Parts: sequence; C-alpha cells; structure tokens
Amino acid sequence: MFVRYDKETYHELFEDNTPFILMVYFMKQGEYDEGTQRFYDQLALYPSYTEKHDKLRGLDIPNQLVMFENEYPDLKIVEAYHHEVYDLVMECGINYDLLWKDFDRIFQPLILAFKSKDEYQTSYSECYCVETLTNLSIFIRPDLFIPPSVSES
Repeated sequence: MFVRYDKETYHELFEDNTPFILMVYFMKQGEYDEGTQRFYDQLALYPSYTEKHDKLRGLDIPNQLVMFENEYPDLKIVEAYHHEVYDLVMECGINYDLLWKDFDRIFQPLILAFKSKDEYQTSYSECYCVETLTNLSIFIRPDLFIPPSVSES
C-alpha cells in the first residue's frame, strides 16, 4: 500500500510500531525534461504517482516500485521528497553532505526500512534498486517472503 508523506502519518506509523518502507526521492525523480529531451534520471524506482513514457520509442517505461507493490500489497510504502523528511533522515544518522551529487546537482535517493523508530536499515551504502528494496522489505516483514508450503501428494 502506498502512502504519501504527511507528519501525522509518520507519527501514527511509529506510534503503532507498524513496519514500513520510506522511499525518499529527489525533486523531479522520474520526470521528463522537455528542454533536453531526456529523463532527469535513469532509475527504475521512482514515485508511484509518476509515469515515464519514452517519447522517442513510443513506450511506457515500467515502474519497478509499482510492480513490487503489486507483488506485496501488504507492505506499507511511504513516499516523500528529501525536503519533506530531512529531519527524519538526519535522525537516522545520515549526513546530507554525503548525499549531494554535485555533478547532477541532486540529492541521492534513499530507501529506509523501519521496524520501529529505533530499529531501521537504509540503502545508504547499497544500490538504489529492486534488490535492495527486497532486502530491506525482508528486514521489516519477513513473513511476506516465506514461500507457501508445498504439500506432498
């Protein structure tokens, strides 16, 4: 289930100790730049509410985050931009000076997985990809990734 950021939502999520994934985006992540005729990024994970369409090829580009959520609808995925969760990210010990990509003039996107406010993992030193999203999801909700038992016939 996707949840768009708001302070009350985070308060409730931490209060209940409800595990969740926090996707932290940079502004314009997944968007198309008309001036350069290119996307601002080449990432497969981008906001669920953004659609990528390759105008040159006439193709919709699949959003791996939406596909992942379709596979695991019981996983709570909270979406926010860096400026909206700056304090929370800092509380997790992540230095924003190290997240700045000077060449691209953006902050590196992040994934944080919270079992609770004090028990979390981040994608900080990992790739920003479906594999990392899966590993972080297993950390907070291993029950969703247990294969169904095979009965003997």
